[in-house]
Amino acid sequence: MKFHQKTILIMLCSVLLCMSGCVKSSDKIIKESLKNKYGEDFIIHETKTLPGGFDATVSPVSNPEILFVARIQSDGTYSFDDYDKRYVDYLLRKKLEKDFAPFFPDVAIFVDSKFSFTDENIDYTGSSLKELIEGMNNGDGYIKEASVYVFVNFDVGTTKKYAEEYDYLTDILDQEIKNNEMIPLKISFFRVDSETKERIKEYFSEDIDIDGYFVSEIVKANEDDFWEGVRDKNQTELGNPPRIVVCFGKDIWKDYLDVEEYTRRRELLETAP
Repeated sequence: MKFHQKTILIMLCSVLLCMSGCVKSSDKIIKESLKNKYGEDFIIHETKTLPGGFDATVSPVSNPEILFVARIQSDGTYSFDDYDKRYVDYLLRKKLEKDFAPFFPDVAIFVDSKFSFTDENIDYTGSSLKELIEGMNNGDGYIKEASVYVFVNFDVGTTKKYAEEYDYLTDILDQEIKNNEMIPLKISFFRVDSETKERIKEYFSEDIDIDGYFVSEIVKANEDDFWEGVRDKNQTELGNPPRIVVCFGKDIWKDYLDVEEYTRRRELLETAP
């Protein structure tokens, strides 16, 4: 049987369309894999293609604020994710946003914690922050702390209640750490304007990396200047944007950073150009 050239082309197009329709997209593979693991639906914010699979930045539909990274193989096999860590980061951030509000009315906060759970199968999405902290490993060889990045909108300003800020970061925070309601913190306060703060907030709604792109395109700073900052008693160079670093929750830091030194750093940030 002979076929006209046009007929053959139509048949080939049909085959190609069928083949393309039968191949699952990376988004579909990732969503199905995570749905099988967690029994809920997820939003995909970014996908990086890897040899044999994908790294995807995702968040649950039920709470888009909780971003985490999941690695899924090309055939849909689940490899790993950091949902548990990022869920803790989310709870810490929400608590700090509330606690900082009396001092810093308009901020964008990013939290990056370090810890491990004693029970790898802990139901973290069904637990309170206190229950999760109580479930973290303690003792030699285990780290339990968080780096906190607070981008303060100085167009709005602060209340300049340095002594009250210090009391919160020492007396209140230390007591919460003892009660397993908080973990030790290393806090970076950055001075930014309204426009920069809004860009930062929007960025963290879809991404969770403080990387070169974040520094150059979102904060619009030089990387060396961004990581500069006052973290020692003898330092005055704040960097760009201006930054101070304070650590609380460990006796060595509490003894080192007294109220006078904390006030000095805050005043440097407050009066920075």
